[in-house]
Amino acid sequence: MDRTAAIRLAGITVVVTAAVVASQPAVFEHTADRGADRTPPATANGAPTPHSETIHKSVVLSKTPDEPGRIDATVTYDIPDSVTELSVSPPNRTTRVSASGFDPSTDGYEWTGRQDAPTLRITVTANQSAAAPPSDERHQAGEYSFVDAGDWALVTVPTVRTSWRWSDADDVSVSVSESVSVDGPGATGGEIAYLGPVIERTRTAHGQTITLVTPERAGLVEPPAAILDTVTAAAGRLQVGGRDDHVWLLAAPRAPLLGPRGVEYGGSDAWVGADERLNTATNVWLHEYVHTRQAYDTTASARWTIEATAQYYAALLSLRLNATTNDAFRRTIAKGADEPWRSAVLSTPETWAVGANYRKGALVWGALDRRVRGATDRTADGQAVLRRLNDREQPVSNADVVAAVAAAGDDDAAAATKRDTTSPTAPSMWPPTARPAPLDSPAGSTPIGQPARGPLPPLNGALAPAATTTATAHHR
Repeated sequence: MDRTAAIRLAGITVVVTAAVVASQPAVFEHTADRGADRTPPATANGAPTPHSETIHKSVVLSKTPDEPGRIDATVTYDIPDSVTELSVSPPNRTTRVSASGFDPSTDGYEWTGRQDAPTLRITVTANQSAAAPPSDERHQAGEYSFVDAGDWALVTVPTVRTSWRWSDADDVSVSVSESVSVDGPGATGGEIAYLGPVIERTRTAHGQTITLVTPERAGLVEPPAAILDTVTAAAGRLQVGGRDDHVWLLAAPRAPLLGPRGVEYGGSDAWVGADERLNTATNVWLHEYVHTRQAYDTTASARWTIEATAQYYAALLSLRLNATTNDAFRRTIAKGADEPWRSAVLSTPETWAVGANYRKGALVWGALDRRVRGATDRTADGQAVLRRLNDREQPVSNADVVAAVAAAGDDDAAAATKRDTTSPTAPSMWPPTARPAPLDSPAGSTPIGQPARGPLPPLNGALAPAATTTATAHHR
């Protein structure tokens, strides 16, 4: 589903500068957009510091009944003694600010130094549009990805940029941690929040804790246990790296203003329309889950891989889990060979018809998956390619995608991938009788397209740990 550009911006940005002046302690400066700061605890000369201190940042969200389309956020800082300066910058969508312990500055607000727990209260717009054009079949009539619907609100957590300076006179390192909560009934994963009565259910399996949030007004069409079963089963089978400790999923009520069928935001939070089904090759629950397993940034030329891999693996995993038929799987993937998507050049987003990165992208990824399997006698597949992309620290380009195919498969598979992604042509859908089977599982697991007999193992053959489930209601 629509994976907004903000997922790339919501991560932490850290800027570190150190200046040493004779007979004076070194001064350090950090900046963080969101969440825990990952700055290594080191002094100016690189030696480990004896201890560290933490700025605790608390964000509390609340509804504004008298101001439809807006929410309030109260941001409070608990500042350790070593911090000498702290400044904050509210997001651009802020409509009102009140401050206690802060003075206005050219870039936002600066801590006065006279209050241990300075607080910034901001009002921000709740209704936000998707940052990317929707796919034709994955979008409803509404224009927003996040919305205040009156009785409830589905919103992103406002990003308040924080910068601070401290002295290392005591050989300390200072970082920031962030906690997010809702004033009243509601729930949040730290990036997305729902304001209104909910029930939260958690399932722990495969090294992840999956939280499913069901609002009172959701009208969920699938049993919560079935959704958790499906997502955790997919988590065990998808071996591409990028596994977060916690994944937060919300079943969003349908509202006229909401457009997408689902949105992943911030790396591990996502919402899916409560009316979305599980027994389909276009499984939105799995599509958004796959997005949480994408841990890489892209340049424009590799942007196609974001929706392509989510679309492809949602269909493939649905087939593995016997949630769809081989015919439905093939129809979904084969659409990429039809116009207007076929003639899109995936490495050039300006050429895309709406949905080309979903449709042609999924077909191209399926083709490279098949070629890598063929080149390695089914000991590797497209997951090995995605795993290599996840391992990259620099933004991935289309040339990097082609190189990853060569590394996982061979030069012929890479050449075909380059042709498919840089020309206005598309690979043909592989015949259902092709052998070795297109999209075969690696050796030792059930071949794709053949019915499973009992529970399927993860793709690496390892046994999955037992899952545990808990449920909590949040009402008032």
